[in-house]
Amino acid sequence: MDCCIGVVAFGAEASLFALMAQVRKAYPALACAVVDHTESTEEAAAIAAEASRHRWTYMHRENGGFAAGVQALLDGAAPHAFLFVVNPDVEFRSFDAFERCWEVARSAPQTFAIGTTLHDPAGRPVAGVLPPFDARLLLSRGKVPLPKVSAVVSAVHGAFFGLNVAAMRRVGGLDASLFLYAEEFDLAQIARKHGGQIRFLPTTGVVHHGESRPARPMQVLMNRANLLYLARKWRKPLLIMGFSLGLLLRPGFPWSVRFRAWRWALRPVPADASGPHHGAASREFWSHLARSTSNSEGTAP
Repeated sequence: MDCCIGVVAFGAEASLFALMAQVRKAYPALACAVVDHTESTEEAAAIAAEASRHRWTYMHRENGGFAAGVQALLDGAAPHAFLFVVNPDVEFRSFDAFERCWEVARSAPQTFAIGTTLHDPAGRPVAGVLPPFDARLLLSRGKVPLPKVSAVVSAVHGAFFGLNVAAMRRVGGLDASLFLYAEEFDLAQIARKHGGQIRFLPTTGVVHHGESRPARPMQVLMNRANLLYLARKWRKPLLIMGFSLGLLLRPGFPWSVRFRAWRWALRPVPADASGPHHGAASREFWSHLARSTSNSEGTAP
């Protein structure tokens, strides 16, 4: 298969090590890589050791966030046609989804990205497709029905998706200044701008354990701020108004915290936001904000 698998890691988790072992057992010769963002030398050593054990390429990088990690994976995946990015807390109960997504992506040259059905630990289909980045996103609250057949969609979930390596490298990659959350909508707008397609293939066998965990307050705040930033970046006036109200009226945080997050979302959009230093600046902002409020519940980046 002319494709590879990559993971963006933020710590030495048992689920990451299980995923490494699972993939290598199924595909002894498949190119695999992990971008490690942990700042702990002990955890970095543990991830490096597991990567070596399972013959994964290990890349330690400054923590510039998910998009910067994906860009590092894209740079390393240049010889391959597609890079499948998988969250560390994804479990493959069957690799049929991976192989079918690869076949569909290969047969459709205009495919920028492809995703599949994500299941909760009980096996229920819970995610995979996201709404368009317009008023329908406000009305749907992020939930849309899952297609029953392969289809071109507006956006796919970021826990498992394949990227057209040549196309993504040509257009400059994702916006690293997001740091975490909402990267799927940036990808959707990039694909639309450049005439590419995002496809979805309903399958079984891919479990995202994160889908069963409720979001913490700071995670919700970060997501809403990033959506507002993207609404400005992609010139969506209705979304700017909607996300501004949603961010400023978000309960559970002091007004000063909400206002600072809103101001951060209104920062100038850099001419080239793909560099990891933009993600590092965003990380510093959210880390400082999380430390300043007792509502973060340990969710500081």
